[in-house]
Amino acid sequence: MHRRVVDAGGDILEAPQETRFGSGAAAYVCTVRDPEGNLWTFGTYRGPSPA
Repeated sequence: MHRRVVDAGGDILEAPQETRFGSGAAAYVCTVRDPEGNLWTFGTYRGPSPA
């Protein structure tokens, strides 16, 4: 998604980076702004591990 925004000339507010959420799950995220000023955060999510 990051590459598509860059290729379209979008505004990248937070470059792709690895982070951890409250659950401790790791994710790769980035934040962008669309032409109307809305913020979007995209990231990976593997879902819960099978127990």
